[in-house]
Amino acid sequence: MSYRDAKKIDTRLANISKKISFYIVNPINLKEEEKKFYSQKGYNPQFRYEKYRANLDLLRKKLESLKLDNSVIGKILEEKRIRHLKRVLMLKNLGKEEFTACSVYLYGKPSEGLVEKAKMLLATEPNNEKPKRLTTEEVLSLLRDILDKNDLKNWQVIEKDMPAIAAVKPLKRVLMIRKEEEFSQDIIDRLITHEIGTHILRVENGARQPFRIFERGLPGYLRTEEGLAVINEERNGYLNRNILANYAGRVLAVDMAQRAPFVEVFEYLSKYFDAATSFKFTTRAKRGISDTSKPGGLTKDYLYLDGYFAVRGFLENGGDIEDLYYGRIGIEHIPLLKDVPKLKKPRTEIIL
Repeated sequence: MSYRDAKKIDTRLANISKKISFYIVNPINLKEEEKKFYSQKGYNPQFRYEKYRANLDLLRKKLESLKLDNSVIGKILEEKRIRHLKRVLMLKNLGKEEFTACSVYLYGKPSEGLVEKAKMLLATEPNNEKPKRLTTEEVLSLLRDILDKNDLKNWQVIEKDMPAIAAVKPLKRVLMIRKEEEFSQDIIDRLITHEIGTHILRVENGARQPFRIFERGLPGYLRTEEGLAVINEERNGYLNRNILANYAGRVLAVDMAQRAPFVEVFEYLSKYFDAATSFKFTTRAKRGISDTSKPGGLTKDYLYLDGYFAVRGFLENGGDIEDLYYGRIGIEHIPLLKDVPKLKKPRTEIIL
């Protein structure tokens, strides 16, 4: 495949992927179902989801029309095309039992070894949490200063009512912070390292590469992305037992959700976490299906801990961390980089 032809298909895939969003896997009736869960013993939430706005059948036809060859970039783009087709199918099955099989195809599920590691992490003593001091408004100002200092002025920082403390919308260049939250200095330092020093840098490095897939994400990049973010927390001294315990809890939630109803997953997690945390982790793992009394749900939450061990192993075996910053790539893509034309050296550090 010529460089020009590959660029054309890369652009078409990028335009199609703009229409494929996973924010609708969050239930729209979560607050009502949470009240029922706590007021009715043994109740398994019945989730409802927003109707998808894009024409999924049209997106599927566009993806099926793309033809690629066996060149290195052709194989990468072909795998991305297939994964986009699976994402479309996943969205068509939102709320149904078939959703789970699509999730397992895209993200996999925890291995027995990872589940055992998660249990071991939860068996250790917790750290004492430091008091929270700074408000969301103060954190917004601080993060904007960091972005300006690092010549990342094209990024916005906004507050949003959401479950996570922080999240990135990479293609819209938005860093979101949970509304009406208070933050300790430890959490702020970790947030800067995780969100700006990892996610945002990888997006910006990817945007400088010749193919847009480096900005939007190579197939299966997420495991490495989240693992690198956790490793960076560790390298900067911000990773403690409580944070690892949360990642471990997500692994156990995903593992159990594949075979147990919501109530059983929640009760199991309650041995390790408070009710609010247990409910959050269980909800995250049961998202995507409507009747949570049935097995299944979204499996991606195990990737944080799995990615952490994968990236740690890569570095311990002599891997160069710079190679993980060429964009939103996975460890498995590093051998292919030498065959991608016109790649630019990545930036790996931020100024604090």
